[in-house]
Amino acid sequence: MKALKSMALTPYHAQPVWCHHCCIRIAPYDPRTVAHGKDYHRDCYAKVLHAQAKSKN
Repeated sequence: MKALKSMALTPYHAQPVWCHHCCIRIAPYDPRTVAHGKDYHRDCYAKVLHAQAKSKN
């Protein structure tokens, strides 16, 4: 009798994920940030925050 394999959760997504700031695909192994339902590269999100902080002043 075969043993059942468990379903392991992987951090990889079946669908491609695109950065909302630069419109470049985020690789499955790259760290990403999700803010307000939008996906960003880590560096792109930092640029967005910096631009928002500048506009408030």
